[in-house]
Amino acid sequence: EIRRQQAEMEEAREFQQAMLPKEMPITDEYEMVGFQKTATEVGGDFFDFMQKEDGRWIGICGDATGHGLTSGNVVSITKTAMSSLVNEDPVPTLDSLNKTLLKMNIGLNRMCLNIANIGKDSIRFSSAGMPPAYYFSSKKNEVEEVLVGALPLGSFKSAIHMEQEIEFKDKGDIFVMMSDGLPEAENSKGEMVGYERTLDIIKSMSNNSAKEIKNGLVEMCDEWLGNSAELQDDMTFVIIKKK
Repeated sequence: EIRRQQAEMEEAREFQQAMLPKEMPITDEYEMVGFQKTATEVGGDFFDFMQKEDGRWIGICGDATGHGLTSGNVVSITKTAMSSLVNEDPVPTLDSLNKTLLKMNIGLNRMCLNIANIGKDSIRFSSAGMPPAYYFSSKKNEVEEVLVGALPLGSFKSAIHMEQEIEFKDKGDIFVMMSDGLPEAENSKGEMVGYERTLDIIKSMSNNSAKEIKNGLVEMCDEWLGNSAELQDDMTFVIIKKK
């Protein structure tokens, strides 16, 4: 029975990893990096990059509730539905995904999702049930939390989704989306990394490349956990930096 459960967990982990992009997008305007580290329990985190017909890109960061193949199936439904919505604006996209998941009768499972439509001089951002995103303005040399509140997808038919437009035109501007795996990672004393510490580390690395910021966040988490604690939830980032 233990071997069977371990085999199922490994199958779920492989299924989860297979849904992630194999390569990061390469553009003249932005650095775009996604990252995921799975926890001891297989969750439903995922990230993706999709290109619209006009050549612009969409960054996606999601977290399905639950664990194992069930959450993986919710992610699969979401990714499949999004492929037909790639040219839609963020709010209509979330509205359509919410209706789709409700029709699929996913029970108590839900899909938390961030969508960032990257324009020429701005990012149009919508969210459903995700932690805050982080925006670093190189002009102001400040990091701010961006929280667009809404219920997770698949909760209610009448759920309302909103959008925030973020100025993103200066070299060095950074936008970071993430699941709650890093901010809520606990060390052996039961202390969480926390959202304020996460914001501070992003600001401290603002002169680094998107890849270096990703590596720095991972290293910070590893140091926080040390040798006596394990990551209890998937840790997922999407980092976009203006060149």
